[in-house]
Amino acid sequence: MNSTSALIPISTRVVERVAERENTSPLSLSPPLTEFVDPDALDALFEHAAGTVAFEAWGHCITVSGDGTVRIDESSDAVSTDSDSADAASSPDGESTPE
Repeated sequence: MNSTSALIPISTRVVERVAERENTSPLSLSPPLTEFVDPDALDALFEHAAGTVAFEAWGHCITVSGDGTVRIDESSDAVSTDSDSADAASSPDGESTPE
């Protein structure tokens, strides 16, 4: 992660990355991020903490890491994943599990 991206809230980076993958504007994503996760809580979680959070939104499995990495994969409902996939730390119902 570069110093510029460190200034952009993680919730904004999630929306931008999904929009980029979908080849659309971040404002065109519907429903809004708030329908899937609390953006303020997501931002606050990664201000001072390390770890990983995974959630599903807009048909994708989104994994956010403490180093600022945002990974976008197809939803686990749409494709099967292998053991080194980002959602390996999630339970089948999509909830984060301790590592």
